[in-house]
Amino acid sequence: MRRLVPGLFLVLAGSIVFSLNLPAEAQTGRVAPVIGGVYPPGGSRGSTVEWTLTGRGLAKPRKLIGLGTGIELVDYLPVGDTQAKVTVKIAPDAPLGYRELRVEGSDGVSNLVLIRIDSLAQVLEVEPNDDPAQAVEVAPGTAVVGILKATDIDHVRIKGKPGTRLTIDLEARRLGTAFSPVVTALNSSGTSLGQGRERPGGDRDCRLGVTIPADGVVVVQVRDNTYGGNDLAGYRLRIDLAPFATGLFPLGGPRGKTVPVTISGGSLPDVRTKSITLPSMAGPDFDLGEFPGPGGSVLAPMRFVVGDEAEKVEFAQGSTDSPMEVQLGETINGRIDKPGEVDRYRVKVKKGERLRLKIQAAELGSWIDSVVTIRDEKGTTLAENDDEGNVNQQVNRVNQLGLVEGNSDSTLEYSATSEGPLLIEVTDRYGLGGPEYAYRLAVGKARTDFTVSLLLGNPNAGVAANGQAIANTRLAPGLMGVFNLKPGTVTPINFVVKSEGSPGFVTLKVEGLPPGVSVEPVKVDLTDSGKPGEARSKSVADSFVFRVESYADPVVGMISVVASAEPEKGKPIVRKATAIVGVQQANAGVPTLPITRSLSLFPLRILGDPQNRLIGPPPPPSLARVVVPGPLLQGDRLDLQLEFDQSPLIDPGFQFDAKAGGLGLATNTVISSGQSSSDEEVQSDVLVRVLASPKTVPGIYPVVIRAEFTGGRVEERTISVVVRRPLEIMVRAETLKIKPGGKCELRVAIHREPGCDGEVDLKVDGLPRGVK
Repeated sequence: MRRLVPGLFLVLAGSIVFSLNLPAEAQTGRVAPVIGGVYPPGGSRGSTVEWTLTGRGLAKPRKLIGLGTGIELVDYLPVGDTQAKVTVKIAPDAPLGYRELRVEGSDGVSNLVLIRIDSLAQVLEVEPNDDPAQAVEVAPGTAVVGILKATDIDHVRIKGKPGTRLTIDLEARRLGTAFSPVVTALNSSGTSLGQGRERPGGDRDCRLGVTIPADGVVVVQVRDNTYGGNDLAGYRLRIDLAPFATGLFPLGGPRGKTVPVTISGGSLPDVRTKSITLPSMAGPDFDLGEFPGPGGSVLAPMRFVVGDEAEKVEFAQGSTDSPMEVQLGETINGRIDKPGEVDRYRVKVKKGERLRLKIQAAELGSWIDSVVTIRDEKGTTLAENDDEGNVNQQVNRVNQLGLVEGNSDSTLEYSATSEGPLLIEVTDRYGLGGPEYAYRLAVGKARTDFTVSLLLGNPNAGVAANGQAIANTRLAPGLMGVFNLKPGTVTPINFVVKSEGSPGFVTLKVEGLPPGVSVEPVKVDLTDSGKPGEARSKSVADSFVFRVESYADPVVGMISVVASAEPEKGKPIVRKATAIVGVQQANAGVPTLPITRSLSLFPLRILGDPQNRLIGPPPPPSLARVVVPGPLLQGDRLDLQLEFDQSPLIDPGFQFDAKAGGLGLATNTVISSGQSSSDEEVQSDVLVRVLASPKTVPGIYPVVIRAEFTGGRVEERTISVVVRRPLEIMVRAETLKIKPGGKCELRVAIHREPGCDGEVDLKVDGLPRGVK
């Protein structure tokens, strides 16, 4: 019996797409809204602000999602299809930081763009301001919002108390604009007080500190390094009395624990510390919130990781000459505090034991370009690693699958040749150091673990895993980190599970699904087939399927994919799947590192309007009749069409089969899955194809058709099929008389069945000699 899989698995081909001005059609026949830009890209606590959204498909949306707490939508006013005016009210206690903004309507949920909730008063630039004399004048404690068009140079004039220390902070890449920023502080005479450019680390924006001179005037010039720009290249120039930090320590901590976290460097006069209670589940990004202190609150300058193994914080390397003792399975939070410093650790291993060292630093925003070295007790170098992958072409840091590949962090594996202690050294490749040079060093065997990456808007998982050539696809589901799904559809989503060690079977489940949407769990096998004691990386590509009922409400759900394994009894490993999506709104200059965001929570919108939806589940389908279009000819086929009162494809348990009685007869079942099959003649959802051998004896034969539905309900039909010869020759029965030298006629009639065309050759056998 053939099992119906209602929906075709498409082989998707694609690469990660970072420009948000591309088509965003999903496989739904609808066009999801797209936000190309938002201006101004932020707002101040305790204010009401109007944002202008530009893009496409903005006439239907009426809601904002993803903004988080403290923001209330007051009004959404479309201005045609390509623009909307959105008014929001920001609470006085709204959490500071960067928020994700999406719009939602009957055609789906849009891509995400980033906005900033700030404590500073926000003002808009006034053009022209290419000349310092035309600059808008503001006081300290202001964020000036501007747009840097092609060849544009913007100026801002600041008046304040002489001797006051200012922080000048340009927010561009943090808001989705690919600037290569140059910010210059000038006095009223045009003499430079300082200049900031792209800083190392994560966001690549620039910050600098300046002191207001004796006349109380500072002029700030903003431009792109290559004088690029466009109409969507927005930025926020923050002129703040609060200092800024460039260093974070540690860069992570163990799940469920309370850990002290410090920020330092930049223009902070003193280290700021606060205790953070970490969540119970490990994850790559945890929001530390603001660090209050003299002059104002400061945000953490780097990403923070929640781990699930034993962790330590290095002791001050200057306090002792002895290396720090570490155990296999521990993660060390360390920092190269000064130029030329080398952090040293000692770990005991057994002969043949495979040691794995992994640094997390640059991927979290640290400035260190790490080098990891393993030495024996005599100081002989046994192994060394600089970069995990090729970073010569930094613009390609996200590969064709949308997965982050090689960076300047180090990974090193080594098989011990003898029993005893090994020395581990960590340093910066260029001999640099400071509060910005923190790292996380995982020490241990190639541990048992795994990660799950969703291939949103990317190739069929099997094709991707085999490394075949990948073409661009813009219509694939999930391209913008959101799933816009039509009722009554099934949608495959591809993923890759990458293992370390041998986690065994990994089960993936989708959580947070709205009513009317179901996904069957998927289990993949990540059992290590290598030698005992050796753990090898292994990747498995697979798909799971979203099934949306035809009666599903048009609502939004926030979903996540949770994967679990239990390599050792009683020691489960749980991981959330992540996906990399582009958030770049505008490119102001030459190609730079793509602006991306790692997501583990995804909006799922069931398309449609509430007033047009079905109420409740539809009645189950039933087989109404079987259409027999005519006789079956010897050596030919006949398609029997099954007519249901509604499509059986809505029933996930639908199965059917057919059998024909009689020698020389066979049956095939054909399911179109709502689309035409490779045979263009197939028009209905389901049909039975009956085939007859050329030697089948003409006659009437039974065909039994059996359909089974969810719940075990069975419907059976027996119909009759007439088998005929394609043509018949009829001759009048009579005696023919012919004299020598004479002739006579034999009357022949030919009966053809419909479809049997062409010439017929006749031949008479058994003639007496001399007759032809």
